[in-house]
Amino acid sequence: MEFDENAPCIRAEAVSYIWEALDKPVANLLYTGDFTDVPDRYELAIAWAVQHKVTSGTSETTFSPDLICNQGIIVTLLYNAYGGK
Repeated sequence: MEFDENAPCIRAEAVSYIWEALDKPVANLLYTGDFTDVPDRYELAIAWAVQHKVTSGTSETTFSPDLICNQGIIVTLLYNAYGGK
């Protein structure tokens, strides 16, 4: 994935960047099964993040991949991803 430093970071990209930084750990796609809005290119990263409680959906059926992340969201994702839970 190409990084654009001038574009806002969306949830799907933030999760994907973290997943890639961790060498793309294996994910169970069942964890995105109920989400109707997950783009194919982010599916493994989002499945991993939900499976490992890095983040969750915004509802039972949505992940909201295009939601813009503020600094607090990014810090929370990083904290959860690196075992701070």
